Amino acid sequence: MNKFTKWLIGVGVATSVIFILAWILKFWDSPFSGDPANWGVFGDYIGGTLATILAAGSFLGLMYSVIQQGQAMRKEWTLRNDESYNRQAIVCLERAFLKMRPNSNQKTPTRDRQAWIDCARLLLAAEGLGKRIKSKGFKAVFESERAHWQGQFFDLFDPDKDFSVSKDPEYFDNGAYGEAIEPRAVYVIYDFITWPIDRPDALTDIGFDWDLSKLGIFWPDQGAKAYLIKCQKALANTGS
Repeated sequence: MNKFTKWLIGVGVATSVIFILAWILKFWDSPFSGDPANWGVFGDYIGGTLATILAAGSFLGLMYSVIQQGQAMRKEWTLRNDESYNRQAIVCLERAFLKMRPNSNQKTPTRDRQAWIDCARLLLAAEGLGKRIKSKGFKAVFESERAHWQGQFFDLFDPDKDFSVSKDPEYFDNGAYGEAIEPRAVYVIYDFITWPIDRPDALTDIGFDWDLSKLGIFWPDQGAKAYLIKCQKALANTGS
């Protein structure tokens, strides 16, 4: 029983008591009647006063029930829409990456104008679908998938690895490398790869007071453990 129902019942009971007490206070000094006609008058009084209030209470209860059902249906529709938006957004991210690396053995992005345009369009579609997600659960799922594909794009476009040719502006322009790549597509893709300044990073919530003992046998080697111990000592000495 929800709060509104309890409140409605309480108001009904309190109102009934008030009207009955009002009758008693008015005729308290009258003798107890054995005449059915007098009881009929009392019945008319109760029916005339309480029936209207109880009918109004029933109507309010019905309206509240309808509103509650409507809210539940809207919530269900929102979740269904969010599930659809999330699923399609992830598909767009996957397809965008495949546009840049159609072959799994490929180590650098495809140097093709149309591929870059298609990739940018898919990324924009994914971002648009992500903005339409309202529920926190599906939004968190989308952000997680988005971060994953950001990492995939970053590795593919990393100029310090196999894609060092991207350091040359001529790579993107019309010339020896082929047809010029659409600049807006270049911007959209690199903007997606860049981690936004205002986006929280869960890693920053991890402090340096690690309990290294609980990791136990899961250490693949002693080098990592020795490194972390060294970091902890250095931080302790600096007061960080």
